[in-house]
Amino acid sequence: MASVGEVRAHLSSAVMRAGEGIGALEQAREYVGGAIEAFQDAGQSASAAFEGSGNDDAAAAMTLYIEAESHVRAMMGKLEEALQAALAANEHCETYMGII
Repeated sequence: MASVGEVRAHLSSAVMRAGEGIGALEQAREYVGGAIEAFQDAGQSASAAFEGSGNDDAAAAMTLYIEAESHVRAMMGKLEEALQAALAANEHCETYMGII
């Protein structure tokens, strides 16, 4: 069985590494948010092009930009879930370190 010091060291390492992962997730959220905005704008532009021309390619582009935005929104949801899980895990580690 590991000593209290070893257990604390492992928990501390876990929290530190998770902190790095959390930072990366927060940065990824910014990029993903930018992608959502970009695809939304692209879809609106393609929609305006379709309304102005009735062209099928513009309609297809609009539909695909909407699809891309939908996928990126799902990605954002997964990033949020990962962030919440990591924060909860850190809380558990910190609680246990406070006990021992």
